[in-house]
Amino acid sequence: AIRSVSVYLSDFGAEQQAREDVSGPAGVWQQQQQAGGGEEGEEADGAEADNEKLRRYELSRFRYYYGVVVCDSVATAEHLYAECDGAEFEYSAMSLDLRFIPDEMSFERTPRDAATT
Repeated sequence: AIRSVSVYLSDFGAEQQAREDVSGPAGVWQQQQQAGGGEEGEEADGAEADNEKLRRYELSRFRYYYGVVVCDSVATAEHLYAECDGAEFEYSAMSLDLRFIPDEMSFERTPRDAATT
């Protein structure tokens, strides 16, 4: 059985969120071309999201967090690994990357979310 599941902010996620707090998501906008012969140096009315860059950004956000599952036995953990490693997460084109974590490993950050049985 699963004893608990916890979700933690990754180092990558912490760095990216700090950057986004200052300047928003980087590299997802494309400037619109000037229509109607606007003056040199005049900015376009707005910017649109570049769909491919926005998709890559959204996929990278899956790396902001990671989950830790505590199982009641090695057999349970091995079964979860065999069934779920490499499985696609909710039609996202992102595969689950499962790893075994030693029992003595500790985590510095407080979990964002946690559930226990």
